[in-house]
Amino acid sequence: MTSPQDNDQQFQSEKGILVIHEDAFHREMIVLSLTRNGYAGVFVVPNLEKGLELLQTVKPAVVVLSDGVLEVDDISASDRIREAAGNAVKIVVLGDGSDKDSRERAKQINADDFADRSPGSFSHYAHLLKSIRGLIL
Repeated sequence: MTSPQDNDQQFQSEKGILVIHEDAFHREMIVLSLTRNGYAGVFVVPNLEKGLELLQTVKPAVVVLSDGVLEVDDISASDRIREAAGNAVKIVVLGDGSDKDSRERAKQINADDFADRSPGSFSHYAHLLKSIRGLIL
């Protein structure tokens, strides 16, 4: 399998999912989880600006946004994503559920859902898959 790196990686899809995550390892793990669960179309980028560039040509059903990206980029992230992708796009913030600030950032940007990726929890990708499934279906 091709490993997602700092350059954009694209996997063909009927239902597009854009993953914006600052960490290459987590991007790869998210792509593996999604593709193994039937999501064939996943786009991954390392930051919000690259995500916004990609949204000029791709209109995914869901954008997964790492809370680490929100620490670096402003809280207008969801407005900028919805402006580029359309208001129908669903936004899931992937963050540490034990961190009050992480959940608060998700609320501040009006995310559609929050997926817990608490440290030490092996099931955090399961939380993400459940969230995406709930938003797409």
